[in-house]
Order: sequence, then C-alpha cells, then structure tokens
Amino acid sequence: MNNDWKTEAERLKFDEGKTWSQVFEALAPNFPDLNHRQVEEKVRGYLRRCDRYRSDAPILVFSDPHCPFDHPNFPYFLQEVAKKYKVGQVICLGDLVDNHAISRHGAEACALGAYSELDLAIQRLKIYAALFPNVDYVIGNHDERIERQAASVGIGSRFLKDFHDVLELPDGWECKGSEFIQDGIMYSHGVNWGGKNGAINKALTERMSCAIGHSHSFGGVQYSANSRDTVFGINVGCGVNRDAYAFAYGKHSKQKETLGCGIVFDNQSEIVKDKAHSRSNMRYCDAKKCEKRRITAL
Repeated sequence: MNNDWKTEAERLKFDEGKTWSQVFEALAPNFPDLNHRQVEEKVRGYLRRCDRYRSDAPILVFSDPHCPFDHPNFPYFLQEVAKKYKVGQVICLGDLVDNHAISRHGAEACALGAYSELDLAIQRLKIYAALFPNVDYVIGNHDERIERQAASVGIGSRFLKDFHDVLELPDGWECKGSEFIQDGIMYSHGVNWGGKNGAINKALTERMSCAIGHSHSFGGVQYSANSRDTVFGINVGCGVNRDAYAFAYGKHSKQKETLGCGIVFDNQSEIVKDKAHSRSNMRYCDAKKCEKRRITAL
C-alpha cells in the first residue's frame, strides 16, 4: 500500500476542514483489512503526528498515573483539560504502571500478586486509551521494573515481551524511549531531577525547555531568562491515589502529591521574552483547583 492516503487525509482534515468521522469514512476503503476502530486509530494517529496538526493545537502533558494505583478520576480530569484547551497531541512522561508487586524495595503485606496487579493496571489503562487513542509516551523508572528485575538474574531483553504488548496498549500509543526532543522542548520522566527546582535545573543543564514528572510533588512551571533566550522547566505533577497501599511509604512525608498536568501552548523553540510570564508557553493545571467536581482532595 502506498502513502497516498496520508496526503488525502491531510487535505480532508486541514484544507477542507472535514470532521474526524468524515475523514475516517472517506479513507476506510484504503484499509479493507481493518475494522472501523482500527482505521480510526491509524488515521488519527498519523494526523496528530504530522507537522500541520502539531503547530495548530496545544499539547497535553501528564505523568505518573502509576496504574492501577491512579486516582479513579484522573483520566476524566485529563479529558476535561484536553477539551477545555482544545489540545492536539498528548504526551505521557512515564510511570504508566507502578509494578509494586515486583519492587526491589519489597511489597506491602497486603499487596496483590504481580499478575493480579498487572490485570488491574491493564484495565485502568484501557480507560485512558479510550479517552486518548493516540499518546506519545516515555518510559519511567517504575515501567522499567520488570526489565531491571529480569536483568538482576541474568535474563536479557531478548527473552522479554515488549512493554507495549505487556500493557496491551493500542497502536496509537507510541513509545519514544526514555526521552525525546520536539520543537526545542525535551520531554523525559525526570529521574535524578527531584525537588522544587528539579524541572528548571534540568532546563538550565540541558540548555533548553524541559518537561518532567517523577517526583509527584512540586507541580508547576518556572522560567529562566537571559539576554538571548528564555527557557522553562515544568513538573507536570502526577495522577496517583495517595490512599493506595503502593504509596504507604510516603504517608509521613511533608511534601504531598500534586495532582495535575501541563499544557504546552507554544511549542516553538523560540520563546519570546515578553511571553515568559504569560500562559502562552506552558501552564500547569492543578487537578484540585481546576476540576474540583471530578477530583476531590485526598
């Protein structure tokens, strides 16, 4: 099959302004072996990754749901934020799953077994996938637990099932490795960049704007400017359920989780200085403040 359908998809969506349903219907004959849902995922996935789409819409960035120990309303909060800001691309900065049962730190006495935890995590991820058929994601340290445990007993990656397949993620979800750079912004999980200044410190070290998760606390955005440019560092918070046994280790911590996500409004590498303190480049959305109807204080 040639790629003529991609050109046609761009023409229908961007030049003629057709709805998603109209685009899917028009292109369905190009994929006789796919069902309607598969055609939808394939076409929408391509369009949301092409330059014409990315430049026209803000980007939703979230991290650390730690399924199945995510806040029960977190995916719906993300959905409301996505609708409010009319986002295009969706990015997850890792720790899709917790893998508590196989932690090297030891599991809680009441913990589920590894298979039971995985089954529940897959169920939770299907909710996210239904709301967001196309997501670019990076690997977090909790996502790597299976591979690390296997490596500790001499089992290499060749013997392991792909992470994407283990979690039964849809084709529209694409793994971008441990980090990736898009339009002058680095997206990564944020290991080794903790603390309230972790995100901006990473931005200063990398010499570019950075978005991270990982630490769960200190959700928010900071800017740094000199005479040549302005960069931002954002910690997009997390989506965990504080009451879950997987987070019992943090019950005495003074720094609690910040439930939320980030929005990239202007993903160009050139960030105008007079926009540095406006919402034009990045915004942190606090789940507790923005969506009190759907996510209550834990």
